Amino acid sequence: MIGRILLVAWLLLAAGIGRAEPLVWEKYLAPGLTYRMEFEPTMPRVIHALRYSQGTTEVRALPELSDRRVFAENATKGRLTVTGIVAQTNAIAGINADFFPWSGDPIGMMVRARELVSAPYPNRSVFAWGPDYAGTGKVDFKFTMQRYGEPEREIGYNEETGESNLVLYTPAAGITLARKNQPVHALFRVVSGAFEPNGTVEAEFTNSVLDPGNIAIPKDGVVLTGSGAMRPVVRAFYPGERVTFRFKATGFPWEKVEQVVAGGPNLLTGGAPAIDTAQQGFPNGFGSQRHPRTAVGRTRSGDLWFVTVDGRQSMSVGASLPELAAIMSKLGCSDAINLDGGGSTTLNVLGLTLNRPSDGQERPVASAVVFLGPKPEPETAALALPVPAKLTIGETAELAVRAENGAPIPNAEVLWWARGAGWIDQGGTLRTHAAGTVWVRALVRGRTLSGETVVLAKPAPKPPPKRPARKVRPRHKARR
Repeated sequence: MIGRILLVAWLLLAAGIGRAEPLVWEKYLAPGLTYRMEFEPTMPRVIHALRYSQGTTEVRALPELSDRRVFAENATKGRLTVTGIVAQTNAIAGINADFFPWSGDPIGMMVRARELVSAPYPNRSVFAWGPDYAGTGKVDFKFTMQRYGEPEREIGYNEETGESNLVLYTPAAGITLARKNQPVHALFRVVSGAFEPNGTVEAEFTNSVLDPGNIAIPKDGVVLTGSGAMRPVVRAFYPGERVTFRFKATGFPWEKVEQVVAGGPNLLTGGAPAIDTAQQGFPNGFGSQRHPRTAVGRTRSGDLWFVTVDGRQSMSVGASLPELAAIMSKLGCSDAINLDGGGSTTLNVLGLTLNRPSDGQERPVASAVVFLGPKPEPETAALALPVPAKLTIGETAELAVRAENGAPIPNAEVLWWARGAGWIDQGGTLRTHAAGTVWVRALVRGRTLSGETVVLAKPAPKPPPKRPARKVRPRHKARR
């Protein structure tokens, strides 16, 4: 029910096999957006997910870049944590998206509010959605430049300029990225058109820049950069000359698509496993071994699932790609793709990273999917988070947020977070697994409460008491 926080939690035993079924919690975040945590104790495996219903008008899901641009010369180098991206966009939640190289450019296709930000990587999976559409697939793409009276010339788009290339940079790129063979830049003013997957843009040349460094992209223009043998092409434009740039993409009904993120390989197609790891150029072992994972999929009813699986930790082993496909299928997805995983796997809600990144801290990433919408108003009444001062390894504690009168706040209204020597589920059960400190946070009614507990090693068992030595009577020699 919209406007009410929901919680579902249960623990069942499978009939006849004595195996614990997963514990599941679902918590309402905003209209059309629900958070889900699942714990499979027998693996063990922890799954965090966001279910997004596109029918809502109050929450919007879209891809976003770190610094909101592809490239940056500052300390971020085009990368930022998911927590940072959620903060800079004032989002309700966020999850990491595409793979990326050192430069911070998403490797595959990215479309943000119909604007093409990054071109597709050949033969890699993409996930596309719009108000009344969602789907997976691959994109055939061609981007060309044409001067009057000349044939079209294929060029690069918002990517690093290599040793002898032509690349167009749009405002979404932020700056050019060319480090080799003395690049030359041509600046154009955009006259008409849009940077869309099947768009056409007409631009007018204004001036050249011979500076071999990277230059900023004007808000109302584009920059064509040439290196090596392409330098003369860039220097041949004359003032006022108009050039046409064309985008040609197939694979989706682009009139229905507003957002696109990329990843790979496929997980599900038409409800069946369709993992094509080798065909998409991933190395051996990428799919068969268990790792932290991130995925996105759609249900037949049109809802979208954004999913993370924790891994490389004692409380969660991760998932292979076949296991990830099974997880997405269990959530009701008919089509799904894998996204960037490993240390990049991150899910953040209202500033709290609810999963546990395998690096021990968040990894800066190039892109995320963020969810924009209403946030809860902070509670003004006093709230408390009592936490035990000490626990021992393996011991658990049931936590609850308390109101000013001491009454517990319904757990359905609390999002739990823990780091250090223990972890916490969304039922409020704190589990310890090592000696040290556990830091706990509870996000409730727009406020974040904190506490900590010290986890002690179990004392060594006391040896059994020694029995007193038995006195042995001396034997008497037999009389002769």
